[in-house]
Amino acid sequence: HAGGVVIAGKPLTDLFPLQWARKGILISQLDMYSVEDLGLVKIDLLAQRGIAVVADAARAVSENQGVSVDLSKLPDTDPATRRLMRQGDTMGCFYIESPGMRSLLKKLKADTFTVVVAASSVIRPGPSDSGMSRSFVLRHLGKEKAELPHPSLEFLNETYGVMIYQEDVMRTLSAVAGMTLAEADLMRRSMSFKGDAKEFLAMEDRFLAGARDAIASGDAPDVAPGVIEELWRQVSSFAGYAFCKAHSASYAVLSFQAAWLKAHHPAEFMAAVMSNGGGFYSVSAYLEETRRLGLEILLPDINHSRDVFTGQDRKVRIGLQQIHGMSRRSLDALLDERGSSGYFVSLGNLLERVPQLAENEIENLIRCGACDGFELTRPELLWRHALIRKERQRGHKRLQAGAGGAEGRVTVQTATLFPVGGTAPGGGSAISLIPSIPDYSHTEKLQQEMEVLHLTATGHPMAMLRDWLRQQGVICARDLGGWAGRRVKVAGTLITAKSATVRKTGEAMKFITLEDETDLCEVTLFPKIYARYGSRLLSRGPYLVTGVVEDDHGSVTLTAETLEII
Repeated sequence: HAGGVVIAGKPLTDLFPLQWARKGILISQLDMYSVEDLGLVKIDLLAQRGIAVVADAARAVSENQGVSVDLSKLPDTDPATRRLMRQGDTMGCFYIESPGMRSLLKKLKADTFTVVVAASSVIRPGPSDSGMSRSFVLRHLGKEKAELPHPSLEFLNETYGVMIYQEDVMRTLSAVAGMTLAEADLMRRSMSFKGDAKEFLAMEDRFLAGARDAIASGDAPDVAPGVIEELWRQVSSFAGYAFCKAHSASYAVLSFQAAWLKAHHPAEFMAAVMSNGGGFYSVSAYLEETRRLGLEILLPDINHSRDVFTGQDRKVRIGLQQIHGMSRRSLDALLDERGSSGYFVSLGNLLERVPQLAENEIENLIRCGACDGFELTRPELLWRHALIRKERQRGHKRLQAGAGGAEGRVTVQTATLFPVGGTAPGGGSAISLIPSIPDYSHTEKLQQEMEVLHLTATGHPMAMLRDWLRQQGVICARDLGGWAGRRVKVAGTLITAKSATVRKTGEAMKFITLEDETDLCEVTLFPKIYARYGSRLLSRGPYLVTGVVEDDHGSVTLTAETLEII
């Protein structure tokens, strides 16, 4: 990890060479493996965004409602939280929000803490690569008989005979091949590092020989031919690693806390998710999830917005830091001035009190709606700003020429005629008349919000295509579950994508997530379809996809046949 920190009992310069990184910090000239070969301790210190999200959301709930939220004492039987997880409505929730994880939660009908703990590890490459994650799902649902892979592995009864935790691998190596737990852990770690082929074959030989010796000595029961070899196949798949159970449980605690906050305090929770950034999805995608939760989305406002997103009373207001091109210096100056001297009463008042604002920052504040409270249309505000800027430039030139006077003060009024010049009291320049200009259309506002905020606050971009989509017979993502096994058309913007490779053939394929006004749609592009249409996935879209709806134990996906950009 990039967060690896080496700790030693003496100065590091006495142990290995150091160098300055480009970012100005000292780093080792040795890689992680060489550091460990020296017997030194490397600790991975990684930031955890999910902790900040739940802490910020809980703090906001306390501030807004006067209710103290003790996240350590949440009931794991809460009906709303269990329903949210069972339905996979976990977008924004730590670790359980990815398409793959939401799909797994739906398949497992995961509504208890214990199942979420298991799911946190089942999704990892180890169980997935062994092919046993599918068996875990079917056995959990009672659709496949739970069987132990070996009579000595009774500890796997808890997980239906499937190895899903690191401890399962260690205990299997110990019970079947006669290794100590320390030896088993060393072998597990060696498999995780994917050493050379000879080393891997040596580990296989040791396992098989140990298993035969255990049977011969009577320390382990005899088994049918092929059982030991199948066990090794499953064990060796953990070269892709899984979680230890404690790791899965600690993740599940945080996942459950996030799910509880989303179920009971969605405004504060989604505001915290978007403010912290860095989740699986973009801020734009989280905003649409906020809209689907039935919350009202409020535009940025210079008199009411903080720097971050804020949520209260089923409303979420966009923070000023979301505005493109807004510098931290200008943002702090605006918030400090508002905090010390009160609300801004006009555009001129804003410009006079916060001179740090650059021209493009002022324009973006206007274009995204942050100045709508001044009761002028956005075009009128842009017109006014242009005139004030022009008069300021003239005033600056007069000062440079020695004219003195009012130092470029400007007086502006709004009327239905075009502006004319004049002289303001005290010698300043006066722009006495501003034209009355109609506001932007809904479509124009959406376009400007996307340009300035990188999201659309006043509506989903797919809303502009409703009539056309209806004519094309497009099915809403929310309704796909009722079309299982049938060919349909869906449309939406692309919010995430994951490349994959077919294990047997090495062919490339892709999983994409589309979003319409109603829900998310998970789309699979198998190799032939991906080879034909994959080059079109270069933007957010929107895209029109034709395919067959698949329902895998409650997890609904679309297998694509054609894909077009709209």
